[in-house]
Amino acid sequence: MKVMPITNNDRTFKGHLNQQTGNLILGASSHFSNNIVKTSKGLENFSLAMRMSFIYSNLLTIMERFAHSAELSFVKLKNSSIHRFFIEDRGSNYKYIASDISLSEKCNQTNDVDALETLVSDLAKVNPFEVNSKFILQRKPNTFDYSFEPDKSYVDIENRLIIPDKKAMKEKSAGELMTYFDNLSKDSNIYIDN
Repeated sequence: MKVMPITNNDRTFKGHLNQQTGNLILGASSHFSNNIVKTSKGLENFSLAMRMSFIYSNLLTIMERFAHSAELSFVKLKNSSIHRFFIEDRGSNYKYIASDISLSEKCNQTNDVDALETLVSDLAKVNPFEVNSKFILQRKPNTFDYSFEPDKSYVDIENRLIIPDKKAMKEKSAGELMTYFDNLSKDSNIYIDN
């Protein structure tokens, strides 16, 4: 029997972030957005909020490559600040461990944004064909048999991700930062949901 790598070609059915993961990232973005004041710290919070928005969009883009019942989830390890992120499929016994990252209690520190950007970078390197094939191979009994066709365009997606230049952001004024982020989102054709 030949097992073909799978990727979901129907854009209406694709992998996604589970609610807990989405809430973690959007909650951090809201924290930074709500703490923008007319000080140097306010400018930093604006940058952090925009970076969190890009992280959210990037994770959605990355998850498009996976089977429609696949989702990015995490668990917080006991007595630790480590969050283990993984991709799972409710119809399969297989879980792909993506990354272990350390986040603050409320996920409201600069280091948290950096760690989540590292998660995006790690996930962008994952081969979706291998993960999706393992979901199929370790499918639970009596699970609907999904059929997907390989789509080569989903392998190299780095050019579809929005990665802000941290050095360039530090040298910009408030107005320049707004223009910079606006141009980043327009160039990539990704809608930013704050």
